[in-house]
Amino acid sequence: MRMRVAACGRTRTRRGAAAALCALAVVLPCAAQEKPPARGQIHVATVPEAAVVSLDGVVQGPAPLTVENVGPGRYLLAAAKPGYRDARRTLEVAPGQRLAVDLELEPLLGLVLIHSEPSGAGVEIGGADRGKTPLLLTDLRLGEYRVKLTAPGYLDKELELHVRDRTPIKLDTRLDADSAVLVVNSVPPGADVRVNGISRGTAPCRVARVPQGASTIEVVMDGFEPYRQEMRLAAGQEEELTIQLRPLPARLTIETIPAKARIYVDNQFRGLAPLTLSELEPGTYRIRAEKESHEPLARTVTLERADDVVEELRLFANVGALEITTEPAGVRVFVDGKPRGETPAPLGQTDRVSQPLNVAMLEPGTREVRLTRPGYRPETVSVEIQRDRTTTRHVRLLRRFIPNCEVRTDTRVYRGVLMEVDPRGNVKLETRPGVMKTIPAEDIRSRRPLRLDDPGTE
Repeated sequence: MRMRVAACGRTRTRRGAAAALCALAVVLPCAAQEKPPARGQIHVATVPEAAVVSLDGVVQGPAPLTVENVGPGRYLLAAAKPGYRDARRTLEVAPGQRLAVDLELEPLLGLVLIHSEPSGAGVEIGGADRGKTPLLLTDLRLGEYRVKLTAPGYLDKELELHVRDRTPIKLDTRLDADSAVLVVNSVPPGADVRVNGISRGTAPCRVARVPQGASTIEVVMDGFEPYRQEMRLAAGQEEELTIQLRPLPARLTIETIPAKARIYVDNQFRGLAPLTLSELEPGTYRIRAEKESHEPLARTVTLERADDVVEELRLFANVGALEITTEPAGVRVFVDGKPRGETPAPLGQTDRVSQPLNVAMLEPGTREVRLTRPGYRPETVSVEIQRDRTTTRHVRLLRRFIPNCEVRTDTRVYRGVLMEVDPRGNVKLETRPGVMKTIPAEDIRSRRPLRLDDPGTE
């Protein structure tokens, strides 16, 4: 039999080829040998940290960590931590591969059902409001908790809660009432009884479920002073109160049109209107209002117990007023020879027509009104003033023609009232009443103002 055997790149034939091959593999240093596959590594991080990591059931330690010298193949990577569900992942590691693996562990949550008597109690866990009973909680992590239950009219109650696994837990508790009983009588009867601002009945009455500790008791009735008392009651206590109510005095408010009138009550001065008088005994009072330039007014008022009366007195003026407008504005106004002001020009407008000037406190009758303004002829009018009325009058003053400007050209001299100088220097003069003349700037040789004593002026 002939066989070809490869050894160090040579081929030969001989008997006992198998034996020769075995000898060559042992003796010859250049014989080819297979290398072992490269080892890999796995870096593991967990959320939360410090979870215990195992690889194919062999514990490696708390994360984060790196598992070294991992041969090629398939592995089961797991992480475990108390209070969390185990996290697992299957990995395929290639020769020499370096893997980074993140594992997130889901926290274990308990199941808790909370009942109370009465129901509707507020539940706080760790200072956070969680709702009202009956209450099912499915988001509590494993651990120990303090549960606080609160309800109006009941004592707060705290319970311990231990959540160890997913086994449902039921808390069932009864709240102890924190209330007392209060019996209230009033003289006279029929008063409204309020506890801490809440109406609880009409005296005589029995008020149950008054919170223990400090409470504010009020007894209120129309026409009487309200009664108020602070009380401290214990749970289960019963207390009785009998309240003698004090009747309220009468109150009188006096208003006048116009305001600021002097007020007299039974001929005694009490102040200026509007005026409120409290602590008045029931009875009949004579009130009188007086104001300058107005007729006095008196009235009789009868007050009952606890009355709150408002009396309005309308006074009628015994003088009149004058409202005058002028054309133009800025006219001085004299009434019976006395200066009474100047007609105002509208703000930001031409002064051709004035705003009204009001002259008050005029005695009824015929009044002489004189109006003057420089450059205009004075006017005098008679006005009939009526009591408690405003008389209106409009007066137009005629302008006096008084030349105030002289303009010279090469050919002549112009005198008149200066009306305008435009941006180009052209001058507009009123040379005669109502006659306007515009002199071009290029013709003007001089321009000067005129005085009243210049020749040719009035």
